[in-house]
Amino acid sequence: MAHQKITYALILFLAGSVLLSCKKKLSKEDTTVEWVVVNPVTNTPYVGVPVRLSLIDYGNNSGVESGVIFEGVTNSQGRVSYTFKAYESATFTYWGEIDLNYFHATGQEYATLKQPSPGEFNKNELNELRYEIVPYAQYFVHTKNIDCQGEGDKMRLRRRYIYTYTPSNFGNWSPNPNISSGFYEGCHENFNGPITGVSDSVIYEIEVTKNGITQTFLEKFYIGPEQVDTIKIYY
Repeated sequence: MAHQKITYALILFLAGSVLLSCKKKLSKEDTTVEWVVVNPVTNTPYVGVPVRLSLIDYGNNSGVESGVIFEGVTNSQGRVSYTFKAYESATFTYWGEIDLNYFHATGQEYATLKQPSPGEFNKNELNELRYEIVPYAQYFVHTKNIDCQGEGDKMRLRRRYIYTYTPSNFGNWSPNPNISSGFYEGCHENFNGPITGVSDSVIYEIEVTKNGITQTFLEKFYIGPEQVDTIKIYY
């Protein structure tokens, strides 16, 4: 009976070894993770942003230690990549991310417009982890009727942000059409600010009526921290 117990134990040990070996099997195909960190408004890359890739074993009994397997920084194109052979077993997953403390350390406030899930990529493929990050900025808005024809002049406007609002549609007309006539009238002038918001490209649709003739035109402005922008809407 003792010999029989030893035989069973040996079989169980061999079976466990085979199972463990299967769990630790590496794929024959390459897995590549490429981090991309950019300002989508200006297409400016962020250089020197730290990135890392971690291995996580949800099986917890493979003998493989979980932890960081790659660290790097983005290059002059805001990119850095790492290629490796991934473990085939589903108990192994890989976690790619960037260090957002890089942005906090600059003293400038930033908003993250797009950020992938850290584990959002597939084994045996090229995976792009794209981060779209923009700084906050202060700006002014100056509206002025520079060719006033009299009390019959009127103007209204609305705006559309290109990147920071989804869906990217024009908002309501300003001033609010439910208040008074819904237009800036006569020899109007207003200087508003400073306004704090995230960097973006903004399109204004401006409707102007003078001498009974109504015209509509579009103006595009960039809001960014490189300077204190003044959006000048002269009509």
